[in-house]
Amino acid sequence: MSHMKALIAGLALLVSGISAPQALHSRQRNTKSQCGTILKFDSIVYAKTKDETIDSVTVCDDGKATAFHSFTAPAFGAAQPEPTKWDYSGEIDKDALSDLKKIMRRTDIARLPERVNAIKTHSPVDVLMHFTILDQGTERTITLNVPSLGCGEDRPEMPKAVWDLICLFTDLYDRAKVGTPTPENSCGCESLHEMAGAH
Repeated sequence: MSHMKALIAGLALLVSGISAPQALHSRQRNTKSQCGTILKFDSIVYAKTKDETIDSVTVCDDGKATAFHSFTAPAFGAAQPEPTKWDYSGEIDKDALSDLKKIMRRTDIARLPERVNAIKTHSPVDVLMHFTILDQGTERTITLNVPSLGCGEDRPEMPKAVWDLICLFTDLYDRAKVGTPTPENSCGCESLHEMAGAH
C-alpha cells in the first residue's frame, strides 16, 4: 500500500495511518437507528480499476461520524485478491459540529461548481473526491479531481474553498477513525474553527 502515501497533502496524514486496521476504533456499524446525515465525503484513488481504493466518511446531525477504508487485499500464496473493508466510528463534539455546519454554509463553498478539476498533468494516482452536503432538505454534490501530492510539496493552484474541503475530509476522517482531529496546520490545513471563519 506504499502507493497510498503519494496522495495530496490534505490526505497525507490520513493515508499514513491506514496501513493497518485500528482495532480499538474499528467496529462494524450494526445499529438499527438511522442518523440524519448532513455530510458525506468519498475519496477514491485508482478509480474504476482493480486497485480502486475508497476512503469515506459520513457525519450525522447528532455528531456521530462513521468512516471506512475499502481496498483489494493482495493475494498471498494460493489465496486470490480479496475485497476488504475496514469500518470506523466516532463522535464529533458540539463545538466541532457547529464549526462544520458553518463551513458547509460558507459562501465560497456554496458557489463552487458541481465539478472542479484541479489537475494540470494527469497521473495514475490522481484523486477523485465526492462531497455531498445535505442541508434543510436539499442535497448537493461537488466532485473534485485533484492531483496526488505528498505532504510538504508545493500545493497546486486551486481555490481556497477546494483546499478547505480536502482538509475537512482529512479532519473528519481522523475524528471517525482515531477519535482526534488532524493536528492544526498539518500539511497546510487549518483547524475546523479557522475554516469556519474563512470567507
